[in-house]
Amino acid sequence: MIKKLTAMLGIVMMFASVLTVVTATSASAGAPRLMHVGAAYSDGWVDFGDGTYQWVSTDCRNQLAGAGITAQQVPWNNAFANNTHNPRLTCGQVQQLLAGDPPPPAGNARLTHVGAAYTDGWVDYGDGTYQWVSTDCRNQLTRAGITAQQVQWNNAFPNNTHHPRLNCNQIQTLLRGTTPPPPPPPSPSGNGVPVYDTAWELPTYATWGEIDQYFDSVRNKGFTGVMISLLNHTQTSRLGYNTRIGGPAGYVDGSGNMVLNQRYLDAVSEVMNRANQRGLRIGLVAAWGIGYIHSATDQCGSGANNGPLKSWNANRLGRQIGNQFKNHPALEFMLLGGDNYCNYEDVNIWRNMASGLDAVGMNKPVGYHSPAGTRTTQERFAGEGWVDFLAPQTGHCQSAAQTQGDLNYLKKYGKPVFAAELRYQETRPGWGGCLHHAGNPVQRHHLEADARAAVAADVMGMAFGDWDRWNWCNGRLGTNSGGRVGGCTGNIMSTLAAPGGEAAVLAIANAG
Repeated sequence: MIKKLTAMLGIVMMFASVLTVVTATSASAGAPRLMHVGAAYSDGWVDFGDGTYQWVSTDCRNQLAGAGITAQQVPWNNAFANNTHNPRLTCGQVQQLLAGDPPPPAGNARLTHVGAAYTDGWVDYGDGTYQWVSTDCRNQLTRAGITAQQVQWNNAFPNNTHHPRLNCNQIQTLLRGTTPPPPPPPSPSGNGVPVYDTAWELPTYATWGEIDQYFDSVRNKGFTGVMISLLNHTQTSRLGYNTRIGGPAGYVDGSGNMVLNQRYLDAVSEVMNRANQRGLRIGLVAAWGIGYIHSATDQCGSGANNGPLKSWNANRLGRQIGNQFKNHPALEFMLLGGDNYCNYEDVNIWRNMASGLDAVGMNKPVGYHSPAGTRTTQERFAGEGWVDFLAPQTGHCQSAAQTQGDLNYLKKYGKPVFAAELRYQETRPGWGGCLHHAGNPVQRHHLEADARAAVAADVMGMAFGDWDRWNWCNGRLGTNSGGRVGGCTGNIMSTLAAPGGEAAVLAIANAG
């Protein structure tokens, strides 16, 4: 069972002041141009000259400035956010539109790179499609006398992926002028278990520089991808929290609908672009149970079912999320729910959200992130038709033997099982009745045991977690961290150098 994701409902009032316009030379009436909101704002909008507009991120505007495209200031107009240009253009396509850069001739494949600081590259197939090339492959091509041509970064690189993908030998044959043989069939299952790092709060707290450094690190370590949360998990203000990459995620309108801001959605798409540039896959949590179905501060008492996400508005939200991400090449799967430890949850909320994702043609599997506690909680909604795979939290308080038993138990539903939350590195739970606590944190041998348990249970994939990293603790040391004694204790890069946790888990998974 494969799901589809999407629909579109993103009418966003992003700013309330003055707009600056970036124009390619002279912007006569009807000529395309790019706009931003005054000197205090670094992002902008493309005015296509036909009454339609498109938001442009800070990074894209910087790219355009580097190409000699300058800015002009204009008053804010509500039409900027309301009349969205379709189809949306990548930053490279915007640059071509505004500056008139000609595309490479069709059929003229070439190897490119985006600067001396980068050792990987991209194959430009000359037909508007591209394929990322690893450092090892680029070195092989260099030894074969194939030189990479430096070009500017183009968001079309990860968005317009060439199919079928070629291996490095086939690329070498192609670039030396011979038609390559067809690619080999996919590797059979069983040659390793995909491992995703857990960075739930990355879209909420991370800066662009941290995101690039982090993605480089997890790629180099050998992770398959990263799991992130579209809507934040730790802030009681939830939708209204001012993220570092895209401002507030959204708001609840006068009719009670949850509406996500287009500026924020586009920023998350850019996060996924950067993951895809490095060959990483993304698992995306649409919304958690805690904080969205229930109150952010009291999910088991009077705050139960007191959050903004309801059965009657979930379909509409699912359509907006799906419309934004359904075609993104980095997106591997979606997760609904999570951390809902009290059984007050209305299944119609997730049914309707999944229906909204389905309605717009998203072709990605959807899982439910069931809470730890008992097998009854872990198998919640497992028999639902919209659940393509099971993604239980086996949790931070039990042994590997119990985890393996729980994962095997879920096989009775005949669906793939993803070990979505094993014990996290350096966990020191502050709640009672737990195997681990301040004096017995989760250590490397616990992580290894959980990884072996997941492999033995023949899971479709597993998550690796570090407590400081899922919280994205940079700049928030000592703050509450999901109940862990001591809260945030480290920065993101220091967690990536922690004593061998990732390496041990990846080695076990790869051997599986």
